[in-house]
Amino acid sequence: MPVVLIYLVRVRRQASAWRKLAARTRLQYKPAGCLSTTGAQVVGKYRGRRVDLYAYSPSVDDVLDAMCIKLQVSNPEDGCLALAHTPIGRAIGSFLVPRRQVQTGDELFDRQFSISSKPQSFAAAVLVLPDLRQRLLHLRENTTIEFKGGQLSLERAALEWDEAYLHFLFDLLCELADAVESAGGEP
Repeated sequence: MPVVLIYLVRVRRQASAWRKLAARTRLQYKPAGCLSTTGAQVVGKYRGRRVDLYAYSPSVDDVLDAMCIKLQVSNPEDGCLALAHTPIGRAIGSFLVPRRQVQTGDELFDRQFSISSKPQSFAAAVLVLPDLRQRLLHLRENTTIEFKGGQLSLERAALEWDEAYLHFLFDLLCELADAVESAGGEP
């Protein structure tokens, strides 16, 4: 199958899934424009939070083959947190938030994720709930989550077109945002 045809099939598959996700979550689907630097988007308010999902290209030469979900989060303590769920997660996590690796005490979780935090106690406060850690274990590989400067973002080095999994990610990020706000002293 020619490369262009494969690309078009991927784009259509992603567009269909993201349209279904938008309808399922009552968000807005925005198709990519001809001269857009990002691909299609799903935007709006979900569970009381502004959410933006978009496709992008990690480098100028590549096609749109990565995705990002961003949420705005309030955190008066100005903590930073990075979780990397990759085969080489321990190496990647230290670049996102350059701090010592944090251990949660949950052996399975600590094996799967590289965790960096500023201050170190911030990660422990955010990840205190076992249910949240268990849900994070369902992330697919090559996923990083970062909280910095009032923004929570999830990036994946692959496009996702499973609308049920994307819906799971929206719910998971909202739960993580709640945990970040609780860790920072918000009610």
